[in-house]
Amino acid sequence: MLKTVGTLGCAGLLLAACTVVAVPVPGTPVPSGGLSTSLPPNFGSRNINAGFLPDPLAFSVISGGTVSGSGAFGCSGYFSAAPDFVVNYSAGGLPLTISAISNADTTLIVRSPFQTHCSDDARGSLNPSVTINNPPSGSYYIWVGTYGSPSTHPATLTISELGR
Repeated sequence: MLKTVGTLGCAGLLLAACTVVAVPVPGTPVPSGGLSTSLPPNFGSRNINAGFLPDPLAFSVISGGTVSGSGAFGCSGYFSAAPDFVVNYSAGGLPLTISAISNADTTLIVRSPFQTHCSDDARGSLNPSVTINNPPSGSYYIWVGTYGSPSTHPATLTISELGR
């Protein structure tokens, strides 16, 4: 069972325009809903240290899949079972922003070391973005999904400490 503990980056009053932050309720297992952090990432992984350049880093991915995000941490969209990308991050003092850009309506799940973040329709567009203030060092599992129905589309995953 997950407990919503707050929202980040809300635009207006629409929940779909918010990034939901959820953490497991103590003593309960984290549901996978078909998503697995034990599968190898579809598009690779990267070790990143704070202060990385260039900023933002950009990676080509394919969004979407057949796994409903509603069973996976209660997030919108459809995803592949395996994470699309894994970032092993050594933190510094800056926030970490993870975004996806596509011509399709795209969603995002970021499983950070201690929280799960969901995003749909951030920054006034159909593209998702998650900003984590004071991000801890550790592995960040990233799924890029599509909203509405199981489908796949080309997308660009970006990682920034400068909010780009």
